[in-house]
Amino acid sequence: LDADSAPTRELFEATAREIERGDRVFVGAVVRLDADLGWSGNALLGLWNLASRCLRWMAGSFVAVDATAFRAVGGFDQALYAGEELDLSRRLKAFGRRDGRTYTILTRHPILSSARRLKLYRRTELLRFFAQATLRPFHTPRSKEACAMWYDGKR
Repeated sequence: LDADSAPTRELFEATAREIERGDRVFVGAVVRLDADLGWSGNALLGLWNLASRCLRWMAGSFVAVDATAFRAVGGFDQALYAGEELDLSRRLKAFGRRDGRTYTILTRHPILSSARRLKLYRRTELLRFFAQATLRPFHTPRSKEACAMWYDGKR
């Protein structure tokens, strides 16, 4: 759980119900931001949530993972500066298929996350980063320089 995210009681309860089933390797949730980012920002968030639901990708702001499965796949890849939750989702899904377990992304109770970082940068800077990450998906997440907007100390 990111420090700047605010889960609701309902999200925790829904997560607990999924975990109690005993067949979940991970549980994630769609994201809602604490500020309106305008039509383009809201459209990008909508695309992320659609991708998260369809591809079963956990958002880094809310990750609930079975500890045994987490250890079995080696946890988060420490070489990644971005997208580590996507990589973890991919490896956990493969583990779950081999182990006869499944995974889910909750949609009824989104995780409320801070838009603070997104507001620190101009749209052009954000678009440049996301375009670079899309065009160079194997290089960008492994480059601290390419991911500088997340690590440059701007608060």
